[in-house]
Amino acid sequence: MPIARDRVEILQVQKLIYAVRTEEIEQVQKLCEKGVEHLVNYNDPQNGMTALIAAVTQNNEKMIQYLLQLGAHPDVIDFAGRTAVMHAAEYGHINALQLLRDAKANPRIQNLEGQDAIYYCFAEPTQRHKACLKILLEMGADVNNRARNGVPN
Repeated sequence: MPIARDRVEILQVQKLIYAVRTEEIEQVQKLCEKGVEHLVNYNDPQNGMTALIAAVTQNNEKMIQYLLQLGAHPDVIDFAGRTAVMHAAEYGHINALQLLRDAKANPRIQNLEGQDAIYYCFAEPTQRHKACLKILLEMGADVNNRARNGVPN
């Protein structure tokens, strides 16, 4: 997906991510409609963050739904190759993961180390992470995936 490169793109993507984090729906709408084309899928050049990943890490269901309606692609990755699904699984954000499932997110995408979303379900031994694992399996996640170093998820 596009990485903000020039000054206008950088400022707009950073403003969009800030608006997502502060739940300024009107500002998000304005930036996505009048800003750089496909801004909703741009990566921040400093950290690779996208608007959707920012909403997922905050478990902001309303914002996740809104960004998906605006055209946010559920499989956009950050600079570590991590998708919104991976972030939702890591934090145990069940509802966010369900919204991404409904948006047809791909649970088989691997990060730069070859780990898929199942790997992140084992970040913490909580019931939320167990529920995320169940959702990922229902989505068709690969239980036989191995990271690039050969270690199974």
